[in-house]
Amino acid sequence: MDEIDPVEIAREAIAQLDAIVEDLARIADAARHDAVRLGALKAKRDAITQRLILLQTIGLLPCDLGMLRHEIDVRQVTKAFIAVLDRHNLADEVEDDLLSALRDGSIRRDADVSSSINGDGGS
Repeated sequence: MDEIDPVEIAREAIAQLDAIVEDLARIADAARHDAVRLGALKAKRDAITQRLILLQTIGLLPCDLGMLRHEIDVRQVTKAFIAVLDRHNLADEVEDDLLSALRDGSIRRDADVSSSINGDGGS
């Protein structure tokens, strides 16, 4: 018996759900009867929900989709940093180090720095 590859199984399930969503969208567009269109749209919604649940279950999406806001923020900050670095012609190594630190999460807020910025003197 061949070894089961869980990553490939997950990829296949995602691809199948994507195909189902596309098929249901075509059915809904081509439907001549409202009941058929409504049924296809409901099934499409259910397939999209199943896809989101699968992505959350395998860790590609957070269980709390509100946490995506943090990911979006990090991406926006990263783009802004890169734009500034490019404008000032900083060495590529600096840009690479910054991106690596952001990706690895190795940049941490220093309590002394944040307290001095906030004006509370570190207390």
